[in-house]
Amino acid sequence: MRHNLIYIGSTSGTINIRDIRAGIEIIARINAHKSKVSCLITSKHNTHVFYSAGADGIINAYDLRNLEQSYNTDQPQQKYGITCLYEANNGKIYSGGAEGLRIWDNIHNKSCMIRSACALINGEIKKVSLQYVDCISANDDESELYISNIPIGITVLSPKYGIEEFGEDIAQLSQS
Repeated sequence: MRHNLIYIGSTSGTINIRDIRAGIEIIARINAHKSKVSCLITSKHNTHVFYSAGADGIINAYDLRNLEQSYNTDQPQQKYGITCLYEANNGKIYSGGAEGLRIWDNIHNKSCMIRSACALINGEIKKVSLQYVDCISANDDESELYISNIPIGITVLSPKYGIEEFGEDIAQLSQS
């Protein structure tokens, strides 16, 4: 919540914005997606910006100062929709869904799809699937990225291993 605002996504694809100082009054309604809104996050870097993702596979970026204009991914980024978003301290946007994890420099650029990665598990580096991503989070300094996915549960990816290669099917993390 920013500026005393609450963002509410609906199954019809609309986003309602309410100001808690005004009670239940809707101060803005946006037709954001062709199907349900699956995720809403506010920007860490700009208090006026928020992002939405939907079951239609599209990510939108909105500026509260001009809700008439939005920026979005031109094509669906996940065939089965996006389930979660995360904005990193470095400004990159992470999106997750059934097909894996995508990393964006910003939503105007092409993203990189990651379906598997190497992660430190019980002291060993092991390859893990990143399909069916349903939650993305990190600790405060982002030295660890937490990925929740249906087949395995929580996977901890640590940037300290350094991302060596991005590919359509794999991102390899190895000790630096």
